[in-house]
Amino acid sequence: HEHPEPGRPVTVTLPDQALTEVLGFLLVVCRVGGLFVLAPGFSATMIPNRIKLMLAMALALAMMPIAVHGQTVPLDAGDYVMLMLKELGVGLIFAFPMALVGAAVQAGASLLDTLIGFSFSSVLDPVNNQQVAILGQFYSLFAVLVLLMSGGDHIMIEGIGASYRALPITAYPHIDALTSGALAAFAQVWV
Repeated sequence: HEHPEPGRPVTVTLPDQALTEVLGFLLVVCRVGGLFVLAPGFSATMIPNRIKLMLAMALALAMMPIAVHGQTVPLDAGDYVMLMLKELGVGLIFAFPMALVGAAVQAGASLLDTLIGFSFSSVLDPVNNQQVAILGQFYSLFAVLVLLMSGGDHIMIEGIGASYRALPITAYPHIDALTSGALAAFAQVWV
């Protein structure tokens, strides 16, 4: 080891391999984070943000070998920021159809509440932290319960893992495919 000159700061740099792993991990956190922003159950406001962040990091750590295998994460700041924004977008687009299903259940329950007359007595929904009528709260909790009991949370996690085969971490998606899929999912809310 060389000793630095007195008064000169010692600089420590991470080896390129370790830096690539850390940067890859952050990209995976960006994609997985979409579940904790939009997906029903994962995005519930009754779960503290710190817990959501820890869960997202744990999932990202588990998925990292799949995501970065055979990929070269760029060390250039501009390219990396573009990849980060892309991963954030992919994560949100992945969770968007599931959020629309939750919104459809909420909209249907609100319509029932209005027709029956329960909409006059509103209560606080603990899942979404908003004021909804009685049937709206029941259907919202029931939908989350069905999602968890049917293994929907596992399917979402497997789906986000499989998304790395369909769209590798360093590849960019075609915007036409993303927008047409999002519009088709949004149209299904009313059905």
